[in-house]
Amino acid sequence: MNKQAVIYDGDCPVCRVFSQTIKKRDLAENFEFRPSRSVKLSGFAMGLNPQDFKMAVVTITGDGRFFTGVEAVAEIFKQLPNGWRLLGTIISLPVIRHLAAIIYRVIAHNRYFLSRFIK
Repeated sequence: MNKQAVIYDGDCPVCRVFSQTIKKRDLAENFEFRPSRSVKLSGFAMGLNPQDFKMAVVTITGDGRFFTGVEAVAEIFKQLPNGWRLLGTIISLPVIRHLAAIIYRVIAHNRYFLSRFIK
């Protein structure tokens, strides 16, 4: 089975905490985590540019599909056990997805400021 790549801003403390949180819950080891600065785009993620990796979490499935931002978060959650799977499904609902996308953009835009509050 191909692991799903999760690409995140490795310079961002909020992003690192998110990836560490997912790693702890990924009991089936479905994911491979890569900081964005380590990703080579040649042939790896067609259709994405380097800025995409700095602005939002990106997940690339084993069959080459990719998701960014809140859609990536929902897809990641759907692969986790227990309530995380349900949360991913709820986030994927149209109205909830729209609201979650707004919240995601606010957090992403302010992630370095918010990093001050992470120990």
